[in-house]
Amino acid sequence: MEEELGKEAIFRHIIEGEEPKNIYTEINRSKQWFFKWLKRYKTGEKDWYKDRSKAPLTRPSETKGEEKARIVSTRKQVYRPSNGN
Repeated sequence: MEEELGKEAIFRHIIEGEEPKNIYTEINRSKQWFFKWLKRYKTGEKDWYKDRSKAPLTRPSETKGEEKARIVSTRKQVYRPSNGN
């Protein structure tokens, strides 16, 4: 739904020359909404209109591989099952 509205809004502005305010007012969207779509269009990407994930690209609190391996190794050493002694 939003993808189609975004494509329509940009088509009306770029191809038909319609003013942004007329477009976003008529389709009941915000100025920020319109210019988000215009910015995406201007990237020149083939799929500029497709939704993008809002998930973060990185997780700063994630334990890195080498550190994680050390932690696992240490836990294995510390928590070895006793052999009955």
